[in-house]
Amino acid sequence: MQVVQKQQDGLKHSFEVKIPAQVIALNVEKKLQEIAGQVNMPGFRPGKAPLTLLKQKYGPSVMGEVVDFTVRDSYNKALSDKKLRAAMAPKVEIKEFGENKDLVFNFDVEVLPEIALGDLSKIKLERIECLATDADVAEAIQKLSERHRGFTDAPSGHAAADGDRVTLDFLGKVDGVAFAGGEAKGHQLTLGSGTFLPDFEKGVVGFKVGDSRDIPVAFPEQYHAQELAGKTAQFTITVHKIEAAAAAKADDELAKRLGFTTLEDLQAAAKTQIGREYEQVARERNKKMLFDVLAETYAFDLPLGLVEQEFEAIWKQFQDAKAKGQVAEEDKDKSDDEMRDELTAIAERRVQLGLLLAEMGQHYKIDVSDDELRRAIMAQAQNYPGQEQKVIEYYSHNAQALMSLRGPLLEDKVIDFIFESANVTVKSMTKEDLFKVDDSAPKTAKKSAKVKKAAKTDGGEAASPQAAEEAPKPKKPKAKKE
Repeated sequence: MQVVQKQQDGLKHSFEVKIPAQVIALNVEKKLQEIAGQVNMPGFRPGKAPLTLLKQKYGPSVMGEVVDFTVRDSYNKALSDKKLRAAMAPKVEIKEFGENKDLVFNFDVEVLPEIALGDLSKIKLERIECLATDADVAEAIQKLSERHRGFTDAPSGHAAADGDRVTLDFLGKVDGVAFAGGEAKGHQLTLGSGTFLPDFEKGVVGFKVGDSRDIPVAFPEQYHAQELAGKTAQFTITVHKIEAAAAAKADDELAKRLGFTTLEDLQAAAKTQIGREYEQVARERNKKMLFDVLAETYAFDLPLGLVEQEFEAIWKQFQDAKAKGQVAEEDKDKSDDEMRDELTAIAERRVQLGLLLAEMGQHYKIDVSDDELRRAIMAQAQNYPGQEQKVIEYYSHNAQALMSLRGPLLEDKVIDFIFESANVTVKSMTKEDLFKVDDSAPKTAKKSAKVKKAAKTDGGEAASPQAAEEAPKPKKPKAKKE
């Protein structure tokens, strides 16, 4: 095999490869010998047919397979010999080939950049933490007691008020026509719970047992049932029973109703659960801060093909959200050019972080074990009761689906490794600060001056990098039940 590098421009390399005709002929012969025992030729026992007959019948199809394999094997060897790693599948062009002729082809490829990781201990990071307090536990237990408190029959003539449980029939119509999901009989509704549309619950306030009348209920413009969105329905409501809420009590009786032995057991479980929730939120914020630091710290060329591929995925997501009217308020008045600039910067950052974390994982020999992957599959299977085996088989026979589980697991392990290795300062935070919305402009909307783009190239196939946390998310309406 002869390999000549024709051009190099940044991360883009162009090569010409020449494979002697005798190598192709030898590979074709080997392949024909492999299939000789698998095919039936009239007048010959399996495996005994002459090579000339096999070549006449199967030569063209075998030749195509051999050429395809030889091209892939050749460019992989060429890259390996030059210690280059392809960022995506090379673009191949056959220049010369024919009967008893050498195979000559060109291939263009973008390669992964060299990334100097340096000393992780010199990276300064802040890690926030928030611990569950006794006040948090008391608040959670109080809400549980209110949610699970009993009800007693209201006195005769009592007008329904927030907090009461009302048993009622209802029938909803739009323009005089009943609609699906707009009717129920003997339904129990706790007023003020927010389980029904606001107009409905407010409209029932003041009803007494035996009352029956119509109330108007406005559906939101972004209601999940599009045929009702933005419309006003008339609901005919009849109240059969009103119950007043009993006093909320946080005691052993409440704990037993919830499956615990004592109130202390319930409190301990609540503290553990709250702590996990705080830890998860804190982890996401720590991860975001880490990504900001990494994006500013590491500078290297980006394979433009990966950037273009990532941008197309984000752009499609944005266009889908735009078509559904779910674009964030701050993006509604921006032009396509403005959005393209912002989303391109996000795509660049995603690729930058994805390549960086992958390089760290490889350099520090961080990997996802088979046991960790199995646990992840079992966790997914538990989300589908009764179909666990199907889920397990799906991941067992689908390499791409398995990769979708492995990627986030590897990312989390690399992130943990960085926090263990870096110079980390722990900052305690209150619950209020932990859940405070950060309204500051995201750094990801700006292209870092340290990130350099590689020369433009045609796209190819590559796995989308992980570390893609900052795409603009469409705002979804909160739909209530009818």
